[in-house]
Amino acid sequence: MALKLTKTMKNVGLGALAVVVLLLVSVTVWNVSAWMNRDTSVDTSRSIREEILPVAKLATYEYNFTQIIHHASTNNDNWFKIDLPFSDNKFIATIEGVATIAVDAEQMEIDPVFEGDKLAKVGIKLPHSQLQQPIALDNGSLQVYEQRDGFFNPVTLDDYNGLLELTQEEQAAKVQESGLLEQSDERLQELIAHQVHSIYGDDVQIDFSFIEA
Repeated sequence: MALKLTKTMKNVGLGALAVVVLLLVSVTVWNVSAWMNRDTSVDTSRSIREEILPVAKLATYEYNFTQIIHHASTNNDNWFKIDLPFSDNKFIATIEGVATIAVDAEQMEIDPVFEGDKLAKVGIKLPHSQLQQPIALDNGSLQVYEQRDGFFNPVTLDDYNGLLELTQEEQAAKVQESGLLEQSDERLQELIAHQVHSIYGDDVQIDFSFIEA
């Protein structure tokens, strides 16, 4: 009786092992089939994206500037709103800064098109170049040429901070009017096109477009 039970248990154990092996084989076959039938355009899209991202970051452009800042006022804080004698103040200086133009490359969209197994065309949708805010000012570069405090009307820290804010606003307007943002977009396309052609061949067609806000 004990011998028969042992044989029965042995048969059950072998049966369970066979089921496990069959399951493992089935899973392996499914994984291989899924890999062979995967959407290669997704893989290529990710691959192109990874190859472009470092190049896109190289498109960052820095515009260095030096600006004259000037402040002058007179104390007319009185009942008659007239300028008080000897109350005029003045502040003239220069300050340096840098305006940074960059692209948020993480927003890129890649759409590869194949002819057979060969990459024939790739659509690349890019965000526009943007001026990074706030514009960086180097307080250590401040060069004061004239500072005069008026009677009951000194040049204050608020006056100075107002000059810095005005400088940032004026430089931002200059960048917008200068065409630097458009030049940055063009430079980005050139860098990306060179990268794609160097990896996938010069015959790959590249269609650029931009994400509009």
